[in-house]
Amino acid sequence: MKNNQKEFISFLTTYFGKKITENLIDLEKVSIKKGNAKDLYQINSEEILKQVFNLKTKISNDIIQNNKWAFDFPGWIGELDFKKKHTKEILVIGMEPHIGEKDNNGISRTAQVTYGLRETDDFIYSELDEYTPNKQLWNNLNGIFGIDSDYKNREFLEKIYITDMCHFAVKGKVTETYLIKNWNKIRTANASSYISETIEHIKPKYIISQSTSVSNFVENHLSNTSTLLDEFSPNIFSKELRGKMRNFPNFKKFSSLNSDIIHIRLPHLASGQTNHFWLPKQIDKRNLKLSELKLKLSEFENKKTTPNKVLC
Repeated sequence: MKNNQKEFISFLTTYFGKKITENLIDLEKVSIKKGNAKDLYQINSEEILKQVFNLKTKISNDIIQNNKWAFDFPGWIGELDFKKKHTKEILVIGMEPHIGEKDNNGISRTAQVTYGLRETDDFIYSELDEYTPNKQLWNNLNGIFGIDSDYKNREFLEKIYITDMCHFAVKGKVTETYLIKNWNKIRTANASSYISETIEHIKPKYIISQSTSVSNFVENHLSNTSTLLDEFSPNIFSKELRGKMRNFPNFKKFSSLNSDIIHIRLPHLASGQTNHFWLPKQIDKRNLKLSELKLKLSEFENKKTTPNKVLC
């Protein structure tokens, strides 16, 4: 596993370019710069275009030149310590950037921090709820790992690193990306290096993958690089929790070189269809209401594991 600050900065520079990286990152502290979106996200479109060319994504030159492109920069709170067992305990992976022409404040963006996970000022996280999907995602994550009812609790936020399977996409509506032939293959090809390297740097205890495409990629990656120890299949959860989504939720524990990794397979956390995932189902000894998902994860973590055993 990589445990070097210099290697991580080099990783970011490879995928985002020198100017984008230096615009968003305090290189000495390896933290995301504080400040306003209008200052941090005003990145020259020519720099963005050049970076898409540099990525060797097998997208035709015509498609690259005839579209506006945008980047989702990974989000985290505080400084990164690569000497720790887990640089960040929780790695959340989405699909790709969804950056419109202007944000809620009327600011034109070509880049942003994924789901707004950054400090805008000391202990202020205004970007976390800038959009409705942001609020949904952080509330839902809080339903699994939250310390209290406030998803802006720093202790909770500092556990998380969030990024996308494909960190770049056509700027504008989501559907515009899928007009590109073989976009799914391009996204997966990007993830094969970008996400693999991200896992090496972040050394997570948990990986939460949002949506089937991300889940399948993570599952294949972990299956090829680690040993499956145990699984809770969707059948272990109540029908209300599963709803119509047969493949969700799912927990798998893998043994890797660094430590065990629990892969949590979920539908898109920023989607309204996951609301029922976080309803309180039981009450613990302290009389605190907990979601069924949170209770099952605790049960899964504390259970003795047997290689390749599946619990149904």
